Amino acid sequence: DLVGVDADGVEQALVQRDLEDARNRRVRELRALLDSSPDAMLVVGPDGRIRHVNRLLGTLLGYSEKELAGQPVELLVPEHLRARHVADRESYSVAPYPRPMGVGLELIARHKDGTEIPIEISLGPVRLAGEPLVCCGLRDLRERRRADRLLRAILEGTAAQTGEAFLRALVKNLAAALNVRCAFVSVRLHPPENRARALVFWDGAGFAAPFDYLLEGSPCAVVLAQGELVARSGARSRFPRDSKF
Repeated sequence: DLVGVDADGVEQALVQRDLEDARNRRVRELRALLDSSPDAMLVVGPDGRIRHVNRLLGTLLGYSEKELAGQPVELLVPEHLRARHVADRESYSVAPYPRPMGVGLELIARHKDGTEIPIEISLGPVRLAGEPLVCCGLRDLRERRRADRLLRAILEGTAAQTGEAFLRALVKNLAAALNVRCAFVSVRLHPPENRARALVFWDGAGFAAPFDYLLEGSPCAVVLAQGELVARSGARSRFPRDSKF
């Protein structure tokens, strides 16, 4: 029997296989990096189409990775801003450079249901198998905006007050800003250290008289231990020993 082998062809095939293996490895590494990020992330190709997204981006904007793969990144931009975004994207691609979070680059993203979400964005150029890509990080600004509005409302409501009048204005405006029925200011007693005193308590209709209470089993105990507490619902079932709920 006679067997002929094209050595050049075999070598070329092996090189191509090694290149493909290296590219697949880089893709896996990139996906792992995206999924480990604390922010919503996506990778955009030089054609402006989405190559990869992480799970947090899907949570933020309501899409699955399958839905976004290959779509123009402008799908995530409100319609009235898309033309401008295309121009900005093309300008950035000419001379890309890293833009970290916190440098004032705030935009509007479009959720799958059409909701517009204020976001902060970071940009970073990367190369994958020689192809220039842009890695984008998105951070939801809705909570920050809400906190800013809350702070302004509290400051406006307490600016002219001092002493006990300030505390009364503070808790009343805090309740209004948070849209909750009750708000109060307490101080920890020394001794005994297991008790606190509510100096000012707004119950939604008026101010209650100051009272002492046990810290154990109360929301204040969690605040003292952790620095903060957010319980948007179920507070009564979470703190059944606190009679004030």
